[in-house]
Amino acid sequence: MLDQLKAYRKIEYPINSKITVRQPTLDEVCEYGEREYLGLVHTLCATPSDRKVDIWDSLHVYWDTVDEYELFISLFRALKGIDISIVLPGIVVDDFVPMIHTQTKQIVLRNSDGVVIDRAIHSILTDYLRSVHKLTKNVDFGCNDYTKDIMIEDDRDEREMLGRKEYRSNLLPLISTMTNDEGFKYRYDDIWGLPIGVFMDAVVRVSHRRNYDQLMTGIYTGNIDVKKINKKELNLFGELK
Repeated sequence: MLDQLKAYRKIEYPINSKITVRQPTLDEVCEYGEREYLGLVHTLCATPSDRKVDIWDSLHVYWDTVDEYELFISLFRALKGIDISIVLPGIVVDDFVPMIHTQTKQIVLRNSDGVVIDRAIHSILTDYLRSVHKLTKNVDFGCNDYTKDIMIEDDRDEREMLGRKEYRSNLLPLISTMTNDEGFKYRYDDIWGLPIGVFMDAVVRVSHRRNYDQLMTGIYTGNIDVKKINKKELNLFGELK
């Protein structure tokens, strides 16, 4: 189970004695390449629902029949030749091969040094990355084959549309907004040392604070009925989504 306080506090988070996952600073993300970095994170966190089109085109089966961990194995191996130490220091993708664990009889990824990435490690890894980057696990269901076919084609159309667009930075608008917000203490010249998880937390927290302030103003002026508001939105110190 993920220790959220430690995940927030430390740049490096040990999953076990051999595997550590980390959150890079904004400066490291910029130097690595924002597009490449976010692509790496989304690949490691991908669920079958994220890969409807790929699964259908390659296997001709619906995504909801595919095991999430087995998809991870396939996507992890597809990262061969890519340096993933920005997230998993000391882990070289090319060294890992799928094999059957001698004790559990389950498929795992293992390297020659005996480092194993099994279902439990995968679960903690993806929980950490989603928590740090404020990502929501994507799980889609279709009620019948006709609906699933439509969902696959919708994803295909969206992918093709995004492929035609020029890539635009996701982080730049957030950094620009935050460094120009009076409630955020970091400036343009010192924000780059922030771990990305701490920065993303600040983005969501400031947004939550703005929403809270607006709701309270509306309540006190009589323009909003407090009974119609989700109580979580009125908890300034509540857990973030």
